[in-house]
Amino acid sequence: MNDAADIKRRLANRAEEVAQLLYPNGKRQGRDWVVGNVSGDPGQTFKICLEGDRVGVFCDFDGSGGGSNLLELWMRRHNLNFASACREARQWLGIPQPLNSESSKRLTQPQTARTTSKPKGAPPKKDWKPLDPQGKVFAYLTQDRKIPAATLEAYDVCEATADEWRKDKQSLTDPETIVFITVDPDKSIQMVKYLPLERPEGKKVIWTSKGSQKGLWGKHAIPEGVDGITITEGELDTLSLASEGIPAVSVPFGAKSETPDGRNPNDEWIQNDYEWLSGFKRIILAFDADEAGQSASEGLIARLGRERCFIATPPNNCKDWNEALIKGLGHEIQLAWRNAVPCDPEEFRN
Repeated sequence: MNDAADIKRRLANRAEEVAQLLYPNGKRQGRDWVVGNVSGDPGQTFKICLEGDRVGVFCDFDGSGGGSNLLELWMRRHNLNFASACREARQWLGIPQPLNSESSKRLTQPQTARTTSKPKGAPPKKDWKPLDPQGKVFAYLTQDRKIPAATLEAYDVCEATADEWRKDKQSLTDPETIVFITVDPDKSIQMVKYLPLERPEGKKVIWTSKGSQKGLWGKHAIPEGVDGITITEGELDTLSLASEGIPAVSVPFGAKSETPDGRNPNDEWIQNDYEWLSGFKRIILAFDADEAGQSASEGLIARLGRERCFIATPPNNCKDWNEALIKGLGHEIQLAWRNAVPCDPEEFRN
């Protein structure tokens, strides 16, 4: 169990104590703790479930929304970001702070490597290589996906060597595979993701290096001094925005939302990259325009800090940013990014 999941579980086990701590002016009514609103004003429209399968779920019946667990409520009540709320909740629960040394956070290096000089610290095995300008992977990315070669180089996009091609994937017949390497700020490898060009029955096939540590892909390509960062749900979308001069990174595994049991798959990469993200005053969530993308964005807002989050949607009804790039909508991409909507409570309501 990761740190955040453990905190959520322990808070749920002490739900009534947490409710009393956060809202001392409230009172218990049946299975709920009731108060006026998330700020703690008098009233009975804001309810926190104290027991059963929905323990920790909270909702304001005046229409201002709710959430699914007590850690999220802690964040909302005290206007804290995810890391600060975890720190306070740990202290209240009496949980020792996790080890944060680089040696505890970094991978035992994944069983992959590359032949170029960065990222540094690559293990000796050579199972990826720089893109071959005459090869199929390069042609696919530059011609089919319209990603400029300079952007591919800036983000160190590679291709797999013949030895790395996963022969246990019996459905694959073409070894041409894109390689995306995620590194932490000091250039140590966190994860290597492999994306074959071949898609059996139209389905994407992906695998990652063993012992991977989830993190945002593309951090090493972001120049110093940038005060804002854009997060997308995929590497090709990140490259599409970067090709328009927009500093962007990608989540490690697409659009993911909190599960019914309160676990959030985004917690690991948020914890791993929180210090890096803390250097940005503005975070633009630029996920796909579908339901999964928008749901994932909404789940990240409280964790990353509502006051610095904005939502950008692909232009002209495009499903994602790469579709917009393929259609030649560079100007529209820029406008959509510049017109990102702030996520403060008043602005974000429909």
